[in-house]
Amino acid sequence: MDITFACDKCGQPLAIEETGAGQLVDCPKCGTCLEVPNKAKVPTPSLPEPPVLAPPAEKKCPYCAETIKTESKICRFCNYDFVTGQRSVPSVGPVATGTSRSLLKTTTVLAIIAMLVIIGILMVKHDNKGPALGWKPSLIGSPYSVEYKLFANRYYGGVQATVKGPAARLAIILTDSKGKSDVKIIEKEHLITNSETVSLNMEDPQAGTCVLAVKTFDPEKIVWQKKIALTPGISTVNDVKLKLDYNPAFNNYWRLSGIQIVLQQTGTLPILFTDASVTLDGIDCQCSLESLGIWVPGQGKVNLSVIPKSKTKQQLAKTAEGGHIFDQSYDPGERHLVKGTLFSGKDHTPLAFERECVVPPIPQPAK
Repeated sequence: MDITFACDKCGQPLAIEETGAGQLVDCPKCGTCLEVPNKAKVPTPSLPEPPVLAPPAEKKCPYCAETIKTESKICRFCNYDFVTGQRSVPSVGPVATGTSRSLLKTTTVLAIIAMLVIIGILMVKHDNKGPALGWKPSLIGSPYSVEYKLFANRYYGGVQATVKGPAARLAIILTDSKGKSDVKIIEKEHLITNSETVSLNMEDPQAGTCVLAVKTFDPEKIVWQKKIALTPGISTVNDVKLKLDYNPAFNNYWRLSGIQIVLQQTGTLPILFTDASVTLDGIDCQCSLESLGIWVPGQGKVNLSVIPKSKTKQQLAKTAEGGHIFDQSYDPGERHLVKGTLFSGKDHTPLAFERECVVPPIPQPAK
């Protein structure tokens, strides 16, 4: 039986009869001198190396049972020392748990929110000083209250304010967006009845913020203050009505005295109407702003005094029939076309309107 083995150097397989055991032979491939073994060499199968397992990323503290990183030598929850097996720093209070950590987070968030609220209040108080007033407002615990509304008339806009509070000499100040102020003084005896109403004017109301404030003289300080935003809006004509007067002496006919225009206004900026032009059934009219009132935002009415410059077609027909002796008499049920334009502001912004108006029935005396 042959002895099989391999060259130690090149791995060439060799086979020698058993009688050659212990003899020296040369490798036919690489020439290395080899000793023939007594028995055939059986290659020992190499076992695979065991895989190297990565250490776990986390471990559990044996003292408080909280999970921490494997590399940690001291527990961050209870200060347990993994080297000495003892707690390195005595705990002042109870061991932190999931509930206590959640409570700590909630408390921290609430503290941050409270801090932001305080900063916001301080910023608002600083901003509430108002433009060019130069006074430090003292509003906490003020005994005064103010009710106000915006108004506009033919010449200016403004704020009507009613002040309520103890009797004292007060200054009511309205500062517009340009820093111009109008001041009204309320004497002490005027507040004996606990309230007083004043009107403060703005010559040229513009979009922006105006400041309404109440100031005392002894001591001198602001006791009430309010910022009022003036925002531009859009005016639309809701209705146009004939203003008619009735008198039995007119032989049961109406007489025209004017025109009323009902407006709808959005925004809070007062609108000042300065002029108007009107035609009645195609006839030019002499008209003037008789009165107007604008409530913003909301509905207002503009009243125009109107006199036709010549007789309308209906009036000419009546005169030809030998009818009415008054040029401005109108029959119930008649329809009249009213066209015109309102002009507002210093730039005379136009607002056109057109309506067909019907003369109402004659009022009947009560029985």
